[in-house]
Amino acid sequence: MGYSTNNIPSDAELDLYRGKLANSLSHSPVLIEDIIDQLGIPVNILNCLLIELELAGQICRTSGNKVYRVVKF
Repeated sequence: MGYSTNNIPSDAELDLYRGKLANSLSHSPVLIEDIIDQLGIPVNILNCLLIELELAGQICRTSGNKVYRVVKF
C-alpha cells in the first residue's frame, strides 16, 4: 500500500489560514476542537499549521488536546 498525498494542503491553502490561526492563539490553553469550530479551519490544514508553529517554538501542546502560545522573553 502506497502513501497518499490527497490530504496534504498546498502552500496557498496554508496561507489562507496561517494568520487567522496565529491571531486566535493566546497564552491560555485552548482545545484544538474549539479552534476548528471557531475558525472553520479544515483538520488537515490545522494539523499542518500546528506542527509548523510547534517546530518553530511558538506553541506548546498540553494534555487534553490543547495548545497555547509560548511566552518569549
